[in-house]
Amino acid sequence: MKIIIFVLLVILTLVNIYFISYPLLKGEVNFFNDVARDFLLLGEIDSKKIMLIGPRSNVSGLFHGQLWSYLNYPVYKIASGNPVVLGWYWMVLGIIALGLAGVGVKKIFGILPAAAFVKE
Repeated sequence: MKIIIFVLLVILTLVNIYFISYPLLKGEVNFFNDVARDFLLLGEIDSKKIMLIGPRSNVSGLFHGQLWSYLNYPVYKIASGNPVVLGWYWMVLGIIALGLAGVGVKKIFGILPAAAFVKE
């Protein structure tokens, strides 16, 4: 029974990843205010090479610093500013974060809770 639940959770996780990446498969990126600001900051890094003020976010009181911009800049430069390529990079970063979180939950609670955690 645990194998069936595990396989079902893995399938649901893959379906969720597909639906999340669907706009990228169509070549679109949802440009809301934070994404647009990120691209402006990446353009500023491209022209000035160093930036001391990092991006803000929609969450009040949260400030990333420059790490987010400098983490995105190499892909921005390689993709010549193409937002879809950067969107795929963000997708890969999200999947890596899910995998790392799943490994942590697996070490603490076991395989089924980890699969359920990653599915959400």
